[in-house]
Amino acid sequence: MKHCISPILLLFVMSTAAYGADFSPSLTAYGHPDLQGNWTTETATPFQRPEELGDKQSYTAEEAQEWEADKNAELDEREAPLVGKIEAPEAKPFVDNTAEDQFTQRVANLLVVDGEYRTSIVVDPANGRMPLREDWLDNTFTSKALAAGCGPLDGPELAGPGPRCLIDFGPLPPAVAIVPLSPNYQIVQNEKGIGDGFVRHG
Repeated sequence: MKHCISPILLLFVMSTAAYGADFSPSLTAYGHPDLQGNWTTETATPFQRPEELGDKQSYTAEEAQEWEADKNAELDEREAPLVGKIEAPEAKPFVDNTAEDQFTQRVANLLVVDGEYRTSIVVDPANGRMPLREDWLDNTFTSKALAAGCGPLDGPELAGPGPRCLIDFGPLPPAVAIVPLSPNYQIVQNEKGIGDGFVRHG
């Protein structure tokens, strides 16, 4: 069973696992927290915890092994040759990257922090889920534009962040789970911080 800590999630770990504790990160010569090095976001651990897990923050070693085995079985099915008639995909109001997701690299490992097999990247609040307002869908830019009479294809602003290339290739490492095209990074820092020294490795 392959285990991989995703240290690019350091910002989450620092602000959640170490929440309320004294923490003094090592600093660069310019006084910034030292994030230099080779990093990865490679993990199949979901950002938010599945609701059915409640406050269960981590799996036991046996549960983790079973989880990764199920994930590998899912990936095996995805990679298996197609048999029989291929049906057209379901029509959706927005174009997304679902088709490309079939060709992303194989990742089935859980995030391990302090020896715990985490059930989610979010750990605070205790249920591992972002506390969204009940009416959050009505307050997005897209929902307001649609309510004003715009159509879903009237402009790029109504597309998601993926199709608009606002994720994956930004100037800073995404603090999320795996990145589809490459989860590997090298960070070098200068007097301005990390914005001018972020490199993605394929």
